[in-house]
Amino acid sequence: MSSAGDKEPARPRRFYKDVSISAPDDEGHYAVLLDGRTARTSSGAVLRAPSAALGELIAEEWAGQSETLAPESMRLTQLAAAALEMNTETRARVIDEIAAYAETDLTAHLADEPMALAERQEAAWAGLRDWAGERFGIALIPVAGVIAQPQPPETLAAARAALEALDDFELAATAYATQLLGSVVLGLAVREAHLDAEAACVAATIDETFQQERWGVVDEARQRQTRLRADVSACARFLAARRSQGPSPGDAPR
Repeated sequence: MSSAGDKEPARPRRFYKDVSISAPDDEGHYAVLLDGRTARTSSGAVLRAPSAALGELIAEEWAGQSETLAPESMRLTQLAAAALEMNTETRARVIDEIAAYAETDLTAHLADEPMALAERQEAAWAGLRDWAGERFGIALIPVAGVIAQPQPPETLAAARAALEALDDFELAATAYATQLLGSVVLGLAVREAHLDAEAACVAATIDETFQQERWGVVDEARQRQTRLRADVSACARFLAARRSQGPSPGDAPR
């Protein structure tokens, strides 16, 4: 725990003026350029994106920094770094962790009381479960109460197959969205643009919203919900830009 006299770590100073993205390399990736030099992740990987649209968004984060860098504001950069730093071992671990959400997925766990909450949850989640079943074969069995309902092996296998089909950039963003929302169904819904970020956050916070309607909203909860929306929105923007094939970038600095 820090004391009153402790100081926050000094932020790194902005060390560049112009930001641009490169022409596509042999793999069709666009590198972020800082004063004409390739930016790199903390592990030394070239910071690049598989579409011009995503490269532009990442570059905008760097261009938008002030005299000091605020890494917490560079959500797309962090997602790209997570994708670029994946290897066979880390990719397998991420898939294991995210596929496991299907065992206790939020959308399959209804409140046993009050009934008004359970009805609200089912109204929001039943259609999403149906969609996941039709789209991916993730057929979840809903249960009321805190005791988990074992899900069929084929359901868990379907969740894994859906994740294995993603490239590293899609997987990084879908994994983070799943963790934020507590549901692989909601994470995949964001990935597929079946839900936008706002709708996904609403679906993920039904219980919290229900309690707030009864007891009011405290500042801590409001701040948490604001962060959730910003983070899920970043995932949605990242995924949409990954899908975009957009025009090739110009070489004008920002």
